[in-house]
Amino acid sequence: MHTALLAGGFTGSDLTAAAAAVTNLVIGSAAAESAWPSGEAEPARARIRAHLLAHAADYPGLAAHPPPAEDDWDTHFEKGMNYLLAGLATSSRD
Repeated sequence: MHTALLAGGFTGSDLTAAAAAVTNLVIGSAAAESAWPSGEAEPARARIRAHLLAHAADYPGLAAHPPPAEDDWDTHFEKGMNYLLAGLATSSRD
C-alpha cells in the first residue's frame, strides 16, 4: 500500500494519514461484517430501518435516507473504497 501511495505522490505525514485511512476502512469494514451472524444482514437491516423510522426526530438524515435493504457487504465496501481512493487521488494533486 505504501508503494502505491508513494507513487501517487504521498510523503511524510500525508503518506501516514492516507495509509491509515485505507487501513481503517479495511479494518472497520471487516469488523462490522464479522459482527453480523451469517444470513442475518437482511433482517438486521429491516430492524435498523424500522428503528430509524420510529425515531425519525432523533435521526432525521438517516430516517430520510436509510441504508438500502439490498446492499451487500462487498458492494458497500467497494463503493466506500472507491470514494476514499477518489478523494486520495484529488488530495495528492493539491
